[in-house]
Amino acid sequence: YNKKFRKEDIDHIHPSSILKSRGYNIEEINTVVNYQLLDFSLNRGDKNSKELKDWVNNIANKRDYLNRHLIPECEDLWDSVNYKDFLDVRKKMIADKLKDRLNI
Repeated sequence: YNKKFRKEDIDHIHPSSILKSRGYNIEEINTVVNYQLLDFSLNRGDKNSKELKDWVNNIANKRDYLNRHLIPECEDLWDSVNYKDFLDVRKKMIADKLKDRLNI
């Protein structure tokens, strides 16, 4: 695969610019738990560095989006001030999904 294409499609659910401004280090920001795959134009256009809470509340089919990307439905976790709690919950969601798919 073209590496540029793959990198451009990887989006930080909680934007890196916001997390950096809040003092998070790069290892806390660049984690698979904070990644989702989005269309390039959507990522660089409509979503572009918006707080998750602002982005999610403007999506037409919010429930489908949250389920597809394994994003917690708890609105408090959509605010970057609760980023560490978001990571804890989403990490468990991802692990549970993998366990289910792998029959573990």
